Amino acid sequence: MKVRLEYRQQNTGYKVKMVEQEVTDIRRHNTTKFNFIGDDYVTNGPVTAWRASIVRGKDELVAYKSYIWE
Repeated sequence: MKVRLEYRQQNTGYKVKMVEQEVTDIRRHNTTKFNFIGDDYVTNGPVTAWRASIVRGKDELVAYKSYIWE
């Protein structure tokens, strides 16, 4: 199972970037954290919109998004 985060940053306009984190120890309450630091943050700015989903294989099981995600 994977946690997928799609996001936009302040200086990239509508360009969507994506990162994924594999979850191997699945429990009732897992926490996944993503950090946006370093050169990418300095160049592209803070995250302004995001969409997080849990994916198993090719199936999206659930998704959460920020209120400004289109």
